[in-house]
Amino acid sequence: MDFVHRSNTVEGILSIVEQSQVHDVQDPMHTLQLVKQVVAPTLLLGGAEDRVASALEIERLVAEAGKGWDVVLFEGAGHNCVFETPAAWAKEVMRFLSDG
Repeated sequence: MDFVHRSNTVEGILSIVEQSQVHDVQDPMHTLQLVKQVVAPTLLLGGAEDRVASALEIERLVAEAGKGWDVVLFEGAGHNCVFETPAAWAKEVMRFLSDG
C-alpha cells in the first residue's frame, strides 16, 4: 500500500481522468454509452474507498449495461485495489474465470 501512496496522488490521478474522459453522457464515446456494446461476461472489481471511480459510479455502469455483471468492491481499498488487496483481488479473478 505504501507503493500506491508514494506513486500516486489524488490530484495526479484526477488530472489524468479529466484529460482522458468524455463528460457528455450522450456522447457515443462516453463510458455509459460504450458499456452497452460489451458482450463478454464481465467482472468489475473496485475499491470501496475509490475516489476516482466510486462504488456509486460502478453500480451506475452496471445498471446502464443491464447485463447482470458481477461486481466486487474491496473494503478499505481505493483505486489501486489490485495492489492494496492483492490476495482478495486474485481470489475474485480466479473465481470468475473458473465459473466461466
